[in-house]
Amino acid sequence: MAAAAGRLCLIAVGQTAISMTAASMNIGVVVLLTVVVYAGVGLVLSPSQTAGLETLPAAEHPHGTALLNTWNMIAASFGPSLFIGLLSSSAVAAGAAGAATDVAQAIGFAAAVRVAAVIAVVGFAVSLVYARRESHMSH
Repeated sequence: MAAAAGRLCLIAVGQTAISMTAASMNIGVVVLLTVVVYAGVGLVLSPSQTAGLETLPAAEHPHGTALLNTWNMIAASFGPSLFIGLLSSSAVAAGAAGAATDVAQAIGFAAAVRVAAVIAVVGFAVSLVYARRESHMSH
């Protein structure tokens, strides 16, 4: 489980770095850091699904896979709604304060990514607690 914490750390560090550089409007840096985040996501999802399915009898693996995929889709539907809402409202507020349109959009993007970074850091912290608990249970 410590490996999962390391992978979640990759996501948290990447999101935090994006949140700190997003307002600079340097698309190359944002894209590079996004690749880091998605690498972390890819490294977390498959082992997490495997670990979850290992707790089920083999006959129930199809049902477990269906449930995991369903919850992934449900979670994936909340993210864009939340982050586009944050981006839009922050961009509108920045525009109303006199920021140019492109700057207002960058400010909105930075605000949305800050929230994503907080969520990623919380996920990483939870994974550390879970890894520590699992480590103590195995000794």
